[in-house]
Amino acid sequence: MVCGISDIGDRFRLTANLVDVVEPAEDLPLLPVACAVWKLLVIDDDTRPRTFQREMRWNAACHRLASAL
Repeated sequence: MVCGISDIGDRFRLTANLVDVVEPAEDLPLLPVACAVWKLLVIDDDTRPRTFQREMRWNAACHRLASAL
C-alpha cells in the first residue's frame, strides 16, 4: 500500500492505494521505515465514484461535528 498526505485547509487527508510489492534487487539502508498504522478509505475495483463521494462527505461532516464539541 502506498500512502500520501495532503493539506485540505482545515485538516489533512491521507490517501492510500493498493500496490504489488516486490523484493528490491539490493539492500536499501538509507530509506526510512514506517512505524504507524492508519485506518483508511480504500479505492479499489469495487469503488464507485458516487458512493465514494458520499462517504467523503459523511467523513467531512463527522470531522466538523466532532471538532465543534
